[in-house]
Amino acid sequence: LLLVALYVGLSSKRSKHPPGPRGLPLIGNLLDMPTNDEWLQYRKWSEEFKSDIIYLNVFGTHIVVTNTLESTLDLLERRSSKYSGRCVFQHPMGMEWGFVLMPYGDEWRAHRRLAVKGFDAHVIPKYDLAFTRNAHGLLRRLLESPEAWHEHVHHQVGAMTIEVSYGLDVLPKNDPFLESAAKTSATFAMAIKPGAFLVNMMPILTYVPSWFPGAGFQRKAKEFRRHVDETLEAPFKALKDEIANGAAKPSFAQRCLQDMDPKIDTAYQERVIKGTSAVMYGAGADTSTSFLATFVLAMLQYPSVQRRAQAELDSVLGPDRLPTFGDMPALPYLSAVMKECHRWEVVLPLA
Repeated sequence: LLLVALYVGLSSKRSKHPPGPRGLPLIGNLLDMPTNDEWLQYRKWSEEFKSDIIYLNVFGTHIVVTNTLESTLDLLERRSSKYSGRCVFQHPMGMEWGFVLMPYGDEWRAHRRLAVKGFDAHVIPKYDLAFTRNAHGLLRRLLESPEAWHEHVHHQVGAMTIEVSYGLDVLPKNDPFLESAAKTSATFAMAIKPGAFLVNMMPILTYVPSWFPGAGFQRKAKEFRRHVDETLEAPFKALKDEIANGAAKPSFAQRCLQDMDPKIDTAYQERVIKGTSAVMYGAGADTSTSFLATFVLAMLQYPSVQRRAQAELDSVLGPDRLPTFGDMPALPYLSAVMKECHRWEVVLPLA
């Protein structure tokens, strides 16, 4: 009777929320949650309930999905002081240092301030050499084995991100920095999926021992944490070793360490720098790889566009040199093609 009364009481409050699938007693919409291509299901619900915003409830955890740009901007920009808090993920995978997961506060502001300062529009040109060097590296790999183009793109984009973040060079194959970072990115992508781990919906499960039935996430968390710790610690230690030996190349982390404030605790500043640097791989590697794959698809599907873009390149560069960032103003068609690829196939369907 108590459970029934609780369910009825919770159901009576439903009218205060946006529309969405009804759900079951106690577990709510747990069984409704999509496990892949979730944005398609969210869009379907939006059309079914004739609402730009839909509501889900899983074990009492409230989930609100915005399905249009207008509703997203209204909540997250115009009313950002109320709705821009971060979701708290309970899965114990050791990514508390990632400022994209941090709640608003001094810690989040310190990480974000560092990221904005390090990748401001006026600072980005400092990385042009790293961008160019890795673009040329990708071309060499494509010439050697074009059939493995996606593997080459993934490797070289990762190499570029590691160089920009830490100034480190990676191995041509089986690089430990890239392997641990790739596993961390895959772990993160899996862990943040709604409904992927019940612990995110029922935080009390955090205290369940790993041998307990249904606590498989605890065993996975141990493996996840190993990759996450490697991603956080290994490249930062390698950079500090190179700094000590006088061999460090300019990079985001190197500049941050160089500019530390002597009036602020050194250990705290290094922790913020280390966490912000590690986030850079996740922010740039998979998204850039996905975008370049979209570009390849576009060129295959629209050969006339490819021919016109190539003709523009040939007219500007001639037969004996590769493009530089200084050529961009003279390549308006190619620039438009790149922008259209961003619009055509959005890298992150979930904002």
